[in-house]
Amino acid sequence: MPTITVDPKRLFELVGRRFDAEDLMNLGLDVEVTEEGLRKIEYNRNRPDMSGITGIARAVKGFLEVELGLPKYEVVDTVICTLNGRVRGREYIAAAVVEFNDPINEAIIEELIEAQELLCSTYGRRRELVAIGLHDFDKIKCPIKYVEASPDTTMVPLNHTEEKTLKRILENTEQGLMYGNIVKEAKSYPILVDDEGKVIAFPPVINSEITRLKPGVKRLFIDVTGTRDDLVRLSLEIMVANALEYGGKAYRIKANGELFPKLDVREVIVDPNEASRISGIPISLDEFVMGLKRSRLGRNGSAALVPSYRADVMGPIDVIENALIGYGINNIAAHAERPPSVDVGRKHSFTSFSEYIREILVGLGFVEIISPTLVKSERYIDYMNMPAGGYVKLANPISKEHDMVRAQLIPVLLKVLRENRKTEYPQKIFELGEVVKVGTKPTFRRFLGFAVAHSKASFSEIKGYTEALMRLLNLEPEYESLEKPYYLPGRAARIVVDGETVGELGEIHPNVLRKFEIFMPVAVAEVNVSKLYSLVIGDGGGAQEDQDRV
Repeated sequence: MPTITVDPKRLFELVGRRFDAEDLMNLGLDVEVTEEGLRKIEYNRNRPDMSGITGIARAVKGFLEVELGLPKYEVVDTVICTLNGRVRGREYIAAAVVEFNDPINEAIIEELIEAQELLCSTYGRRRELVAIGLHDFDKIKCPIKYVEASPDTTMVPLNHTEEKTLKRILENTEQGLMYGNIVKEAKSYPILVDDEGKVIAFPPVINSEITRLKPGVKRLFIDVTGTRDDLVRLSLEIMVANALEYGGKAYRIKANGELFPKLDVREVIVDPNEASRISGIPISLDEFVMGLKRSRLGRNGSAALVPSYRADVMGPIDVIENALIGYGINNIAAHAERPPSVDVGRKHSFTSFSEYIREILVGLGFVEIISPTLVKSERYIDYMNMPAGGYVKLANPISKEHDMVRAQLIPVLLKVLRENRKTEYPQKIFELGEVVKVGTKPTFRRFLGFAVAHSKASFSEIKGYTEALMRLLNLEPEYESLEKPYYLPGRAARIVVDGETVGELGEIHPNVLRKFEIFMPVAVAEVNVSKLYSLVIGDGGGAQEDQDRV
């Protein structure tokens, strides 16, 4: 989860009153006190609007009823500057100017930069998807151009006094070494140039020293560039809204013919009665509306009003969630009727069975890994030489690294072995987790995958570990020849128990290992734990049915 560190005194100042850590936790935030007395506030990744102390303060002010409903931000329709141009690879750009009521000081500058960095590192995937620049607008001569430049183009990078070529910036500056990999393969680099020819930014790497923010700055120029239009737009809305919490107004910039920022409000139709049904307690219309206001949302008839920077509110259920948070989770718990207990709580037998399998693998010398259920489809299809169909892919993935629900554990194991290929061998790893199998409908199944990697890893070795697992489960497996594109021919088998296929094992083909950049032989096995449970416990497939959820 993203974490922001704040001085409680500063947060009290922005909110306008003191409050307890419990108030933050009632908003769904986790709070930890550091040795220096600061507060480390952990917020949910789906709330990028909290990427900054002013975003936290805005939410707290609503919950404590210091300010209710939609924040009121002033946006001047006057176009203060124009920005034109597109570059290959990072074609999307948006920008705005915020004029503060009072010149900003060092503390505000540090808070703005922290918000910028946190938003770029989390929502922007370490600037790969989104990069944000903050500048002294009074040091810029409009109009501004967003263009491609040769590696020999020069600028004065932030925190430096002399001009450097863009190539040297990538090779000899801290920022260049951290973020240069995003653009270094390109033949030309993206830059922002003002009307006097000054390079004011080299996104996503570094800004210019010329436009550095210093105490006394009155007008802030914010530029956002990236590879996804929706994330660029949202990031600008968040930064502008958070900056306006210091007091001031925003001016529009026309970027490639479109005006920014928007700071508009959208409507989401919602039935207030659903809040009572979902929470299990009666919630009146007035209480529902107050819950919305305390969550910094508004209402217009049957619609909730949602500000543009609230990416987490996508539909009616999200509105209801916010209304219930505003109503108070503690209030719901205090009034909810609890049914009488009819049994003693205990682990489900399938959970105990899964834990027993983990103990077996640990006893055999394997180390457990835990990996995301969302994976990169390329590793499952191209790397494994598998056909393209038959997988559950995301329609709108936030990252290429997480564009498919995993259908197998073997590629996960190979990815981990790749990431640890410089670690001492032999390596023995396993994972017991869920995959999605596509039949008449996508269904979750719990599988066990385990792998050995060293210079003599073989079919015989992985078969021996499989035999040990089956013996401890009182099962007698048989093996049938298996041909799959990711196994060596003649070195793989199907695992069969009582006439039913429960898994597979084999030696990974060298071509697959080469794609994963693994330079040691690898043998793997994958077993359907749901089927093993049915065979061992004999519940007629109850565990399988229990996992048939989409």
